[in-house]
Amino acid sequence: MADNQVSTLALVLIAVVPVLTGATLTAGFGYVSQRRIDRRDHSRWLRERRYDAYTEFVRTATEYVFTRNGLSLGGKAQASAVLAAATRAQIVATKETSEAIGNFMHMFPRREYSNKDIGDAFATLRQQLLDEMVSPLA
Repeated sequence: MADNQVSTLALVLIAVVPVLTGATLTAGFGYVSQRRIDRRDHSRWLRERRYDAYTEFVRTATEYVFTRNGLSLGGKAQASAVLAAATRAQIVATKETSEAIGNFMHMFPRREYSNKDIGDAFATLRQQLLDEMVSPLA
């Protein structure tokens, strides 16, 4: 009788262990797969937000840099638009790009910098933004 109970227990274990192992592996791989999908979707979302913010910043800053010969009322409105666009770009930017935008924004409304200095700084910043938009996100 005792041999009969051991063999019944063995049969139950033989049936249950593979089922539990399969269920655990399926759940584990499902979790890992979902994490990868979520990470990829977040990267895509972040890339799209960066693109929108960077293109708006580049557009408004380009308009400002090319029309900077005097701060008329329109120039002040343009400066405000550039500041707003820069703030939005800094929110989604990487640390290095955010610092570069901040450095540019520190110099752009000041009269002690020549148009050439500001144009050169903006060209460098614009290239950095383009490089970041083109490079794949981790």
